[in-house]
Amino acid sequence: MPPAVAAVLGDDGTAGPSWTELAHGGLNQATGGVWRVAGPGGSAVVKLCVPGGPGPWASSPDPRHWNHWRREPLAYADGLTTSAFAAAGIDSPRQLAQVERPDHSFVLWLEDVAGLPGAHWPVPRLAAFAHALGAAQARWTDRLPERPWLSRGRLRQYVASKSLPAAIPWDHPAVVAFWSAPLRTALRRMWEQRDALLSAAESGPRTLCHLMSGRSICWPSTPLRAARPAVHQAARPVRRPPAFPATGPSFSTGRSSTASARTSPTSSRTASPTV
Repeated sequence: MPPAVAAVLGDDGTAGPSWTELAHGGLNQATGGVWRVAGPGGSAVVKLCVPGGPGPWASSPDPRHWNHWRREPLAYADGLTTSAFAAAGIDSPRQLAQVERPDHSFVLWLEDVAGLPGAHWPVPRLAAFAHALGAAQARWTDRLPERPWLSRGRLRQYVASKSLPAAIPWDHPAVVAFWSAPLRTALRRMWEQRDALLSAAESGPRTLCHLMSGRSICWPSTPLRAARPAVHQAARPVRRPPAFPATGPSFSTGRSSTASARTSPTSSRTASPTV
């Protein structure tokens, strides 16, 4: 166990820490798992970053890909996770240690941030965070940091990664049951004009985006330090990972300068890493 982590957990080597699996975006193939590790003196969060494979959110070894699996370890090692939006009062969980495993996956030991999950924030706090995030992104407008692992064109890449039939059944009974005719018409028009819409989005000023600043991964810090992007949500006890193990930031560059209150899907993946 890294010395900085042992210091936080208060691990004297006489008893192993307890491990609790945390809910996280289980569709993302770049995440092997997220755990809270508790010792007699404190706790930390562990995230396993893996090359992954095919899936709805397939990862990539390409540094410019929207889901480059090494981007989070690189951002933490660089310090961008804590410095990028600090002037607007937004920071991230502090990294305690980072370990590269023999299979080249990465284990991130992160600060365990206490507080109210963003999904439960009242509207005024969400509004304050949206304002802070917009101010943070405005500072980077058209003066992006030079990092070879920042993605480019995330929205277009993401849309292109989805496998959809040439003729989308907008009037399928399962769709009609939930979406009204005007909504289906609007969605059909938007899909047919997606290239023009993407080009319009790409024509605006470019800034630095977190891409994971949804309500489900934001926690409050102090009243003026608006929020910390974090992985701590629901948890359930599990056995200590036999092989070892959230969400921290997945930085990118994009065209947005405002915050959105999106909720990421959450599920539990049982893959576990070796410490």
